[in-house]
Amino acid sequence: MKVNNYPLKTPSTGDKLFGSDVNGDQKQFDMSAVSNNVFQYEIGQYVEDEGGVIFHRYLDGDTQKYLAVEPINVTGTLIGSTAQSTWDGLSNSNAIISQATHTSSAAKLCLDSTINNQTDWYLLSIDELLLLYNNKFNVNKTLSSVPGASEIDILDTWCSTEFNTTQAFYKSNSAQTSSSKSNTFRVRAIRKFSI
Repeated sequence: MKVNNYPLKTPSTGDKLFGSDVNGDQKQFDMSAVSNNVFQYEIGQYVEDEGGVIFHRYLDGDTQKYLAVEPINVTGTLIGSTAQSTWDGLSNSNAIISQATHTSSAAKLCLDSTINNQTDWYLLSIDELLLLYNNKFNVNKTLSSVPGASEIDILDTWCSTEFNTTQAFYKSNSAQTSSSKSNTFRVRAIRKFSI
């Protein structure tokens, strides 16, 4: 296993891995639960077949689960009014576009994205945005070498988590804050996949 080209000790039975479970809670995993004792993909790795750059990985039982960010920005202006989850951006995105008067939004732009032939992109939640922010170095290092890609700039980036009926969360500097849903900020879609 390598991370940023630095070799690590080969995992063996009994070694422990610390990460997040499906709910985003910190958890300790036994490395023997991972196929071949390693994750197939590394954080910061560009996996074109999966549509983007890996920015988070975790185990759900013995299934490897990943979050990938698309290689280019999506633009948009509005977030919907019924998205409350801090960790489930897909649920939020679907709630946003299912509103009776919905016509366009950042969530719709993400759900409609077909970057790298993937059709399950969505607008990330605040927790997913913070995970992406924490792995920005690895992701941007990879994106800098992907033709046509643009590095992520987390500052002033929308997420799908609603703050109240008129505001949604976004990332500004090193903090999360909220702003009117009518403001224009950056939009970047992500997707989940399992192997």
